[in-house]
Amino acid sequence: MKEKGKKVVRKSKKRSQAVQYGIIYVFLILGAFIFLIPLAWMIVTSLKIPAQIYTFPPQWIPKPVAWENYPKSLNFFPFFKYLLNTIYLCILVITGTVISCSLVANSMAGTRDHIYSCYKYDHSTLSGNPDPFIYIVQKSGMDWNL
Repeated sequence: MKEKGKKVVRKSKKRSQAVQYGIIYVFLILGAFIFLIPLAWMIVTSLKIPAQIYTFPPQWIPKPVAWENYPKSLNFFPFFKYLLNTIYLCILVITGTVISCSLVANSMAGTRDHIYSCYKYDHSTLSGNPDPFIYIVQKSGMDWNL
């Protein structure tokens, strides 16, 4: 009889856990839907003619669909010049970040035992030898567990 009681507890525990996950998924799907409404509205509005944009009540399906808005927007300003500028800046920033992080990581690689010496410093009484490694970790925003 003890075994049957354990099985009942396990089944009810699994069932309650499934209900909890179901409720969580319902809220997550509802939240995702709420956050996607502005994106859908933006896409729908981009396909409207200017006279339809501010009509009340709002119309979700534009009639007629103005596909010519997209070529107009690309020719309104030098879009591809700005796109290339953004790509160029991203490549420079990523390259600089990788180089600077590699230099810091290389300098910290030989100081593995310094990680443990951080705990020798008593922050409550401000006594002990604070290691410069502490300041590197604090300034770089790294987690203490690293």
